[in-house]
Amino acid sequence: MNLYIKTFLIGGIPTGILAGIIGVIFTDFYTTLQFFAFGFLAGGGIFLSVSIVHTLCVIKIHPEHFTQYLGVHHTQSFSIQLPSADAYTLCIDSLHLFGTYRIEKNRNQNDDGEKKNEIRVSIAPTHISGREVLIFSIIDINDHSSKIHVSSNPPLKPVIIDFGRNLRNIQKISKFFVERGAIIIE
Repeated sequence: MNLYIKTFLIGGIPTGILAGIIGVIFTDFYTTLQFFAFGFLAGGGIFLSVSIVHTLCVIKIHPEHFTQYLGVHHTQSFSIQLPSADAYTLCIDSLHLFGTYRIEKNRNQNDDGEKKNEIRVSIAPTHISGREVLIFSIIDINDHSSKIHVSSNPPLKPVIIDFGRNLRNIQKISKFFVERGAIIIE
């Protein structure tokens, strides 16, 4: 469903119901419908304007093909000529770009014979948006090269607006990795 329709309904329905309840308590039935309609339009309008600001933030970050980046879940894959231990260190070093963070999970897995390290990091909230979660997955290709898959997401699935923060996170990490010899895999 379109981002604008989602935000309008997410804001409009609860606000309309609340306004309708207030109308039932204090007025007659006809006025209650007016309260509901006003609440629906006002709440929807507020949330719609927030989603427009989100779109403008994304356009500022990625002006070409911005419609691909309107979501809040962003990923990027890299190939780098480093063994997985050094790629792991590179991922940890990239965290200084984010100020306050906390490493939540740090684990090794064996999936279908591949050695895979995964780092889950929680980035502190800012005045722009709430907490974000970065996940680095490091896969050993051979003794001298690794594949790094990075995703930046809000901690809760229902979040639909982040003002481009997760996209910015991926761009910061991309720039950091490319400066150190990584190749972006589409």
